[in-house]
Amino acid sequence: MDVVMVFTSKTLETMIDEGGCGHWNASRKRLDKCSYVIATKSNTLRERFPGNTDIKQDSAFLIGKISNIGASPNGKRSLIQLSQYAEFNIPNAWVGNRNPVTYTDINSFQSEHKFDITSLEWLEFPTKETNTISDIKPLTINEAKEGIAKTLGIDSSCIEIQIKT
Repeated sequence: MDVVMVFTSKTLETMIDEGGCGHWNASRKRLDKCSYVIATKSNTLRERFPGNTDIKQDSAFLIGKISNIGASPNGKRSLIQLSQYAEFNIPNAWVGNRNPVTYTDINSFQSEHKFDITSLEWLEFPTKETNTISDIKPLTINEAKEGIAKTLGIDSSCIEIQIKT
């Protein structure tokens, strides 16, 4: 099985913003064996991710070449990072599993849906530089403590910051 197929409400733009296709509760061992991710459309979270209105429920709308399996920010789920992607629209591609993650192989998928992966126009998946020095705004000690406390889910009075020069 070299394809992980996901059932998602997220758009390509959301995936670019998040740095990949995620955040999946999936077997890391199985994901590491996959070369491709195929995203299929779910209307479940339409209000949160309102795009892809021209794509019908259960249709495959994106295929990506997997470059890495990273951890979601909370560390408990997987983020599928892509090197390249191609958009397409294949109706009724989702097999109806209750779990939003399933596995298949590219040859079976191509045969079943009568499409040729070599005919796709592959584009480089945009990556965003994160935490560059120009992105970081100056903080006061109290702002830093509040941010750390919020991230950790604790009271800011529990945070001590020590500065060494």
